[in-house]
Amino acid sequence: MKLSPLHHKHLSMGVTWAEEGGWLIPEHFGNPDSEKHHLESGCGIVDCSHQRKWEIVGSESRATLEGFLQGLALPLPGRISRPTHQVLVAGLTSDSFLFLAEQDGESQFAKILSGQSLAVSCAHLTEITSVLAGFALVGKQSRAILQKVTSLNLTEEACPPWKCSSGNIAGVQAVLLRLASPWEYALYVVRDYAEYLYDCLLEAGHGLELRPVGVKAYREMKHET
Repeated sequence: MKLSPLHHKHLSMGVTWAEEGGWLIPEHFGNPDSEKHHLESGCGIVDCSHQRKWEIVGSESRATLEGFLQGLALPLPGRISRPTHQVLVAGLTSDSFLFLAEQDGESQFAKILSGQSLAVSCAHLTEITSVLAGFALVGKQSRAILQKVTSLNLTEEACPPWKCSSGNIAGVQAVLLRLASPWEYALYVVRDYAEYLYDCLLEAGHGLELRPVGVKAYREMKHET
C-alpha cells in the first residue's frame, strides 16, 4: 500500500483512511458533512498526493501526445485543459506538460499514458505519481493564504481560472494551478518538501479558518460545482 508523504502527520490529526488504487488516502478528519460545509464557508487544505501524475517533456511532446490521444489539443503554456471530468492537463512550457488523473474510476487517458512508451528522441513520458505531492487549497480565503507565502501575482487578471504557473511558494519551487471554482487552487511539489509546505500553508492560514479536510468532502463539493 502506497502512503502519502503526509501519512504520519495525518495520523496525528485523527484521520480516517480509505483505500484507492493501491493508496491509503485521507478520507476525512471528522464528520464529512461538516468538512464539506467548511469548504463552502471557510477554507480547507486537502492532500491529493495520490493523484496519478505524468510529466511529458521534449520538443516533439505536443505533436506526439496529440497523436496518441486521438487529436486532443493540448493547452498552451500557462493554461490548463480538462479533456474529461477526471483528467487535467497543464501546459507548463511550450514543450512540457503535466497530466493529472484521479485514482478512482476509469480514464482512457490514464490507460493510454500508463501503457505508452514514447519511442521518440524528443518526447519523454515519465509517471511521477510518487515523486510529487499535491494539495488542494479551497475556500474564500485561499488566495489570501497563498499570497502570504508567494510573490506570484494571484490577482484575477494575472491568475484567472484554468491558469497554471511555476514559482517559489514558501521558499520551495512548486507548480500552482488555479482551478474552476472561484476559490480553488492546486499545488504540486517534490514530496521531500511536502510536510514543510503543508505546515507553512497551515501557519499562513492561522486566523483565516484554514483546516485539513478529507478527500471525500472535497470530491463531493467538486461533483456539485
